[in-house]
Amino acid sequence: MSSCTSSSEPGAQPERPEGSAWRRFNRFFAWTGGGLLLLLYGFVLLVDPWETLPFSLPMDRVPAGSNMRYAFPMLARRQAFDSAVFGTSSSRLWSSSLLNELFDARFAQLSLDGGRPQESEMLHRIFVDHHPSPEFVIYEVGMPYFAEDLAANSQTNSDWPDWLYDDNYFNDFGAHFGTHALTSAFDQVYVQLGITTPRRGRDGYGSFLPPDGDYRVETARRLKLRRWGRQPPFVPVEPAVSMSAAEKRALRLPGVGVLHRMLRTLPDETRKIVVFPPYHASELPWPGTLGHLRWEEGKRRIAEVGDDVLDLWVLDFAFYSPLTLEDANWWDGTHSRIGVARDVVRAIHAAWQDGRDTDVCRVLRGP
Repeated sequence: MSSCTSSSEPGAQPERPEGSAWRRFNRFFAWTGGGLLLLLYGFVLLVDPWETLPFSLPMDRVPAGSNMRYAFPMLARRQAFDSAVFGTSSSRLWSSSLLNELFDARFAQLSLDGGRPQESEMLHRIFVDHHPSPEFVIYEVGMPYFAEDLAANSQTNSDWPDWLYDDNYFNDFGAHFGTHALTSAFDQVYVQLGITTPRRGRDGYGSFLPPDGDYRVETARRLKLRRWGRQPPFVPVEPAVSMSAAEKRALRLPGVGVLHRMLRTLPDETRKIVVFPPYHASELPWPGTLGHLRWEEGKRRIAEVGDDVLDLWVLDFAFYSPLTLEDANWWDGTHSRIGVARDVVRAIHAAWQDGRDTDVCRVLRGP
């Protein structure tokens, strides 16, 4: 009989070497994976692609990446600017550098692709909080402002970053953990190292149009300007829809209320310019229709915002004119060619300077 005794429990099986190896591998994988996640998270926090954290690396960040709803709050906070443009992709083509030259100001281009009034209002609040007395604010007031129900078209991008639009940076830490934040951080680093070119400049401006040398008016007509079957001449609809003054006043135009709120947050000395932007004639509400009545009633209400809003210009480009009727001016119904967009900026400045109507711009209100 052997004198040796076993410390194992009766009936216990000896541990297999491969089981122990698997446990070691799982621990190694967990620690390595966790360490890598922490390393990547630390990288994102230090790069801070949207400039919201108090301890990130000092660098001149640019609005990198494709989503301007993430990129533009940092521009709205920067003291490098004393003026701003708010609107949709139609006004994104209004060059900041040309505005700076004409108005002797420093403009941030804060127009959003598919921007809705309530989105512009949130960005506007950040800008005004950090610039209590801006020199100029230009509002491009297009189709979204004339919708009957803003909620039906709210937040074009479902990934709206509410946390970027508040004053609490503590809730930003969690938002920096994820693939979108990691991709944006790498985008920022690539731009800083000169590996890639940002889509927009440090003032928010950047043309999204194809090279103008690629433009063909026949292609624009076939694919964009005639796609709804609307052909010139654009004559009024008969019989025209009619409404009494009381019925017009009863029309729901909540976007107009949003604009009024934005205007009233600015001090009296700020020069405020509201622009109804030019569209191709095929996109303008057809005279004689309910849509045209809503459009004109909205313009009237905005122009008559009240005597408490001082230094306000209201400029109208949204009517049949040599600008809107000429097919060769347009890539599609709402986006002009880049040279035309520069002409529009010059026309805005000229109307602000002299207050006179032209064949492409009507001055509906001036100080």
